[in-house]
Amino acid sequence: MSAYDDQAKQALSVAGAMCGDCGDEPGDRKCPDCERCLGWYVDALRKAGWAPRAEVIEEVLPVWEAMYEPGNVSDYLIGYANGEAAAKGAAIAWLLSESDTDAARLEWVPQPTGDRHDQWFDLIENHDDGIHTGTGINVRRRVESPRRPVDTTAGEPLSRFSATPAQVDQHLRTILCEDTLLNYQQAIGNKAVEEAAGDIRSETARLKAHGVLEPEKDWAASSAADWIDPALEGGHYPSVLLCGKHDGFGPCPGAPRCTPAAP
Repeated sequence: MSAYDDQAKQALSVAGAMCGDCGDEPGDRKCPDCERCLGWYVDALRKAGWAPRAEVIEEVLPVWEAMYEPGNVSDYLIGYANGEAAAKGAAIAWLLSESDTDAARLEWVPQPTGDRHDQWFDLIENHDDGIHTGTGINVRRRVESPRRPVDTTAGEPLSRFSATPAQVDQHLRTILCEDTLLNYQQAIGNKAVEEAAGDIRSETARLKAHGVLEPEKDWAASSAADWIDPALEGGHYPSVLLCGKHDGFGPCPGAPRCTPAAP
C-alpha cells in the first residue's frame, strides 16, 4: 500500500470509519479489524476512480524537472521536460537569461538521489583558479509512483457459460442482503445434505441385505443419517454465511467486508 493510500486510511479513520466492534476512537488505528476495513474502503475508492492529487499530477507532467534552489531565497521551478537533454538545455538557457555566466564554464555533476528521484544533476560553474561554485540549479528525474492494479472486470456481466462459483457469489452480494443470501445457501446446502443422508441409508440397507453389516453398525449408520438430515434431526447447512473469498467458500465476516456496493 502506498503512502498516499495510508494517508487516505488516516483521513477515513479520523472521519469515523471503523469496524464498529473495537471501541477505538477516530484516528486511533490500533484495531486490526479497523485496518482491514480501511483497506477495503480505500480499494473501493480506487475502483470508483479516486486517486491522490500527486498521482494525477504525475500522470500528466513530464518526469524531468529543472529547478533553481539557491538556498537563501525561495525555490523556483524552471520547467518540466520529457528528456534529460531538454531539461538541462532549459536550465542553462534560463541561467544565461538571468546572468552573464559563460556557458563554457558550466558543467553538470551527478549527485546522489533520494526515494523520489532516480537521477539528479547539479549545475556548477568552473573558474580559472580551479575552484568551482554551485549555481543553485539542478535537474532530476522523478520516479513515477507505481500504479495500483484496478479490477477491470468489475461491473462486467457474468458469462452464462463460464462464470465461476466465486463470481456468482459476488454477483449475488450486489443484489441480496446477507440474511437473504444465507437463506439461499441453506436451501441448496440442506438439499445436498439430505441427499447425502439418503445415500447413507441406501448403502446401509444394501450392506444389511447382503449380511455384511453388523447390527450395531447398522444402527450407527442409520442414526448418523438421521442426525445430519435437515428434514429430520439435522440443522441447517451451512450454519453461517459462506463467501467465495475465504479459503474456497469459508465463513464470511459479512458486510461491509465482502459485500460490494450495489451497482
